[in-house]
Amino acid sequence: MSSAERERLQQAVSQLASQIEELKKYIEIAQNRVLAIQNEINELRMCMEAINSLERASFSEAIIALDRRGYAFVKATIPHQKSVLVTIGNDYVVALPIEKARSILSARERDLISMLRDAEADLKKLLDLYNQMSRKLREYIAALAQSESQQK
Repeated sequence: MSSAERERLQQAVSQLASQIEELKKYIEIAQNRVLAIQNEINELRMCMEAINSLERASFSEAIIALDRRGYAFVKATIPHQKSVLVTIGNDYVVALPIEKARSILSARERDLISMLRDAEADLKKLLDLYNQMSRKLREYIAALAQSESQQK
C-alpha cells in the first residue's frame, strides 16, 4: 500500500470514528425516547387498573399517594364512582363516565403503542447502521495494521 493510500485510509478511519461517535448520541436519544414511551404506557395501564379498582371497590376510605414514590399520603373518603376526571390535553380535565374514560385511555394506549413501534423501528435502523459502520471501521483498522506490518 502506498503512503498516499495509507493516508487516505487513516483519514477514512478518523472520519468514520467521528461519525460513529455522533451516531452514538442519536442512538442514546432514540433509546431514551423508547424508554419514555414505555414508561408512559405503563403509567396509562396503572391508571386504567386504578379506575377498574375504583369501579369494583367496596370500600369508602383509601390512602392516596401524593407522589409516585409514596413519600407522602392522604386519607380520603371515596364515594362510589360513576365518573372520573380525565386529562384531555392542554391541562384540560373533564369528568367522564367510567366507560368513556376507559375508551379515551384505551385510544391513548393504542396511539402510544404505535409510537413505540415507530420509535423501536427507528432505534433498530440506527443500531443496524452503527453495526455496519463499526464493521467497516474494523476492516479499515485491520488494513492499516496489515499495511504497517508489511512495511516493517
